[in-house]
Amino acid sequence: MKIKYLVDCQEHLPVISSWLYDYWGDYYPDSGREKWDRDLADRLNKEQVPTTFVAFEGGDAAGTASLIEDDLPIRPKLTPWLADVFVPRDYRSQGIATKLVERVTAEVRLIGLDRFYLFTREAKEFYLKIGWQIREFTLYRDKEIHIMQYDL
Repeated sequence: MKIKYLVDCQEHLPVISSWLYDYWGDYYPDSGREKWDRDLADRLNKEQVPTTFVAFEGGDAAGTASLIEDDLPIRPKLTPWLADVFVPRDYRSQGIATKLVERVTAEVRLIGLDRFYLFTREAKEFYLKIGWQIREFTLYRDKEIHIMQYDL
């Protein structure tokens, strides 16, 4: 498996945007596909916030994860955020999500930060297993979420 910056493989931007929108778009009814495309295009950076990574297996895009400045408007003082960790069904249970999170963690360290955050509706146990801590349990957009943090 290889992990690259999205800026180095921009031809995959449409498929990655489609993955994210198809999976999470229903949670954001006020946000259309075009906004998801623009948000992802804004992450075409290296060694700074925001940035996005793409995992590859045998030349095929097999997952993605981002580091962004703000992912939760109800907690504006928390920054930066691990966001949009996604692995398509055919590639799950192969350690790809873990490797993507490790790559984002390395980027946070490279940038010189000592902590970052995420929120999840359904993957709390996954993140606990790889060293994240629960910071808070709350409601966001009428859904229960866990806000988690990782200290480097």
